[in-house]
Amino acid sequence: MKNAGAINMSPETSFPQHFHILGKACSRLDISTNLMYCILCCSFKTVTLILLFPYEQVNGNPVPTVIFKGLPSTFHAFLLSTVMAFSGAFNALMLSANKPKIARFCSYYSMAFMASAVVLLIWAVYQTVFNRRQWQD
Repeated sequence: MKNAGAINMSPETSFPQHFHILGKACSRLDISTNLMYCILCCSFKTVTLILLFPYEQVNGNPVPTVIFKGLPSTFHAFLLSTVMAFSGAFNALMLSANKPKIARFCSYYSMAFMASAVVLLIWAVYQTVFNRRQWQD
């Protein structure tokens, strides 16, 4: 009976602490770490790709003409959100072993800023497509 109790209490079989993804047991820490890596890579790649877009000068500031044409404040908010998401994910990954509460806070604000960056990007694409439809009419 001792063995049965020990098996039921093990972390591998405890549902609140572990999830099964494609047959593998993954803890919440693994899922959070993977999400932070994903945010870190996506934000880094996004900023790198933005550097490759053609720009126009609006009030002395460069704004990409591909998606954010005529939307300089949206571009700057998108860029700030992306950089803050990168910063939060990086801090969460670096502090997860020593300061888990601070790392959790950093992961939350990283997810919030990444969500706002996605919303700003969708809004800019919508505005660009809507304005192009008006030009064609």
